[in-house]
Amino acid sequence: MSTCASCNKKIVSDFAECFECKQKYHFECSINEVVYRKKLNSKQPWKCGSCACRRTIKASEADDTEGATTLSSVKSELLAEIKRLVKPLSESISELKRDVTDLRNFVQHVSDNYDNILTELKSFKSQLSTVTHNCEGLSRQLVEKNGEILNLSTQLNQMEQYVRNKNLIISGIPLMQNENCKDIVMKVAAQLNVVLDPDEVDVAHRLKTNKNTTPLIIAQFTRRSSRDALLAKKKLVVTNAFYPGLKISESIFLNEHLTPLNNKLLMLAKKTARVNGFKFVWFRNKVMVRKDENSPALSIDTEQDLLKKVGQSSI
Repeated sequence: MSTCASCNKKIVSDFAECFECKQKYHFECSINEVVYRKKLNSKQPWKCGSCACRRTIKASEADDTEGATTLSSVKSELLAEIKRLVKPLSESISELKRDVTDLRNFVQHVSDNYDNILTELKSFKSQLSTVTHNCEGLSRQLVEKNGEILNLSTQLNQMEQYVRNKNLIISGIPLMQNENCKDIVMKVAAQLNVVLDPDEVDVAHRLKTNKNTTPLIIAQFTRRSSRDALLAKKKLVVTNAFYPGLKISESIFLNEHLTPLNNKLLMLAKKTARVNGFKFVWFRNKVMVRKDENSPALSIDTEQDLLKKVGQSSI
């Protein structure tokens, strides 16, 4: 009769047998009978506690050995990967060290030459200050010279205008072949009821023109008063054909002989006066303007005068 391997008592009924060691056990000393029967029916061998423990230890030892091998392999792979990653970093660090060395050498060079650089900088600042001072002086001189040039230009223009103070410009007379401009001046004077001796007309002729317009007649008188007597009439409205080519109701205009500068200034003054509400603009030895009948006459010598006394033109 068999005995229980656990309690050493006799087995008198059904029992459980270990698949490994073949020892027998009471069900109450080892495994539930129902569970044991199910294992047998499913062909699953049952092992006693001692056999099951020994197998677990062997499996654990095998797993430990396999784990150690795997860990060693992983460690080797990690070391190889770390070396691969660190290599370019090491190269970069080496290059950075070289750059730092070069920078240190440069800084040392600058430090060694600092005194020379500072001396040169002070010299440059001194030269710059001198140049700036000279430029300011030249600027002041330029302003003064510009003022002098403007004054001289004004004086020269006044002199040129003075030379023309016996001249008269006549427009509106048709051009005829073999005409006598002196006779034309005398006929215009007669139409204006101005008594004029032929000897008072020193010279008269047409002015050259590049445009497709009738050339103007310029007449120079021996006396300024003779010129002024005609100039005061300003305009002649034709009432009879006293000269070939003239038509009734046409107008003949008489104007002063202006310098180019005065002519330009007069035109600009007329435009500016219209913009700024000035009623009267005329020329009598110089450009004159007047706001209205109750305002004083203002003389204009330059464009700066016009801007200051009349205003800015937007035309």
